[in-house]
Amino acid sequence: AGFVGAFVREPEVVQLGVVMLSVSLIVCPLSGIYQMCTAFLQATGNASGATLLSVLRQGIVFVPCLYITNMLGGLYGLMYAGVIADVAALALALMFVYRQGRRLHGAGMPTPAAL
Repeated sequence: AGFVGAFVREPEVVQLGVVMLSVSLIVCPLSGIYQMCTAFLQATGNASGATLLSVLRQGIVFVPCLYITNMLGGLYGLMYAGVIADVAALALALMFVYRQGRRLHGAGMPTPAAL
């Protein structure tokens, strides 16, 4: 409550802020993995896949999550919309990376174990 309390004095708002900040911090490591997936696709020549991933989380997945979580859980549901969107977007990103890896392996590209 200390960090949030430095900006807001109302106890109810501080409590909500603590929950929101905690929920957001849970998925921070996933953001790094998601960015690595995007960079992998771009580095291996899949620009369209990298572009799709760059808009996937915020544009394609997050907005529907906002509507669904609002209907299911109101304010607390909205707090978890970002977590759900991050997990869903990461799952899709990992599928893209897996598919790109299979393409590269099929094209005769050396795997890290072969180097």
